[in-house]
Amino acid sequence: MKICVLLFSVLATAAAVAAEGEVLWWMVGPDFGLITAKNAKDGTVTTAAELGVTDVRVRYESGDGTSGYLSFFGLNEDGTVSVYDGSTGLGGESGMGLPAEYFGDLSGLSGASYSFVVELGNYSDGRWTHTSMESEKVSYDTLVAQKHITSWKNDAPSYGTPWVPGNYSVVPEPTSGLLTVLGIAFLALRRRRGSV
Repeated sequence: MKICVLLFSVLATAAAVAAEGEVLWWMVGPDFGLITAKNAKDGTVTTAAELGVTDVRVRYESGDGTSGYLSFFGLNEDGTVSVYDGSTGLGGESGMGLPAEYFGDLSGLSGASYSFVVELGNYSDGRWTHTSMESEKVSYDTLVAQKHITSWKNDAPSYGTPWVPGNYSVVPEPTSGLLTVLGIAFLALRRRRGSV
C-alpha cells in the first residue's frame, strides 16, 4: 500500500511539473474585426472585417527555418480551460464573442532564435484557407523583455502583460503574388534578351 501511495505521489508530482512551462500571453479581443492593416503596395488601410477575416492563429519561426503554429488555450468564465489546435486557428462569427485572452503553448520553443507573428485569415472545410493579414514579427527576447511571456503553473497562468500587436500588413492574394513574380521574371528575361 505504501508503495502504491508513493508511486501515485511521484506520478502526480511529475504531472504537475510537466504542466509547468512558459506561455506567450496574447490578446484576441471580441472586436478583432476592427484591426487595421496597411497595404504595402498602394498604402491603403483596411480592416480585418473588410477583408472577411474570421480566424486568428500565431505562427512561430526559428533561426534554423523551423516554423509552425502555437497550440493555445483560453480561460473560460467558469474557470475551466479550453485547448485549441493552433494550426486551424480560433474563430467564430466574425470574431465576435471570443474571450479576450489566450495563452500560446511555448513548450520546447523558448529561445532567442524564435520569433512570432499573429495571422488573421479564414478557416473552413477543415483547413486554413487564406491568410489576409499578418502582424509584425516579434522576437522571443523582445516578448520576454516586455513581459509578454509568462509561466503556467498548477493549471493557472502567472499573469504578465498581454501582447497586442500594433502593426499589421495586408497579405497579397496568391494570384496577385504569382502575377507579380511572373511579371518581374518576364521583364528580366526581356531585358536580358535585349542586351545580348
